[in-house]
Amino acid sequence: MFAAQAGFGGAWLYFRRYREHAVKRYTLDVILATLLLVTLTAIAAPAQYLAVAIRRPLVDAQLAAADAAMGFNVATLAIWTARHAVISLILTLSYVSLLPQMFLPPIFLALRYRNRDDLWEYVFHYHFCLIVCVAALAVFPAACPIQFYGVTPTIEQSRVVAHITALRAGTFHVISFMDMDGLVSVPSFHAAAGLMVTWAFRRHRALFLPLAVLNTVMVAATFVSGVHYVIDVIAAFVLFGISLGAYRALVKRPQQAADGSD
Repeated sequence: MFAAQAGFGGAWLYFRRYREHAVKRYTLDVILATLLLVTLTAIAAPAQYLAVAIRRPLVDAQLAAADAAMGFNVATLAIWTARHAVISLILTLSYVSLLPQMFLPPIFLALRYRNRDDLWEYVFHYHFCLIVCVAALAVFPAACPIQFYGVTPTIEQSRVVAHITALRAGTFHVISFMDMDGLVSVPSFHAAAGLMVTWAFRRHRALFLPLAVLNTVMVAATFVSGVHYVIDVIAAFVLFGISLGAYRALVKRPQQAADGSD
């Protein structure tokens, strides 16, 4: 992780010398955006573990109650999915597609579409949503459906369960960058990230349409597979909506005011 950051930092310093060159200027955007994404991830990943180690009361009962009020039971959904091998495989593949998707905006928006505005909006949403998710984890931790219902999800989560259990028991003492996993339950960062990647390409139909289909399946996978509560996903939609409003208020409007437009 640190080697990657150093590499991106060195590349940024090199290309910064040639920022007047059109192609290298957009390459500079790719490098800087990726560096910021990697750096925040390097901070947020271990911060999750510190958040869980605070050992606030678990909110699984409240999350499950919210699901029940809407007529959902994640355990039932996971059992149904496990009985349908092809559907389970499709959901799993869509779920694990998120990591490579995260790097599509820096590459395509800058180098293919020369769209700096949407690229930097994406970087804003990534930072805003990830920081809120980690903060929410500290205040509203959950053991996740796998433990609350005693059901086995169709997407492997044993390491997540082991880490949350050890952190809350006080027996987890070493954080390794090579052995970390996502511990956030509500809001689901997986769902929020799928929304922000898809939104980033809203002006470019060639990628927007397949991403919209893929991430619709991916968002469904978060709860149909038994990894998240349904309310986690709804909270992710709310979070992304707030991020959109924050971007407009904090970035877009000041830019428009500086340009003399509304």
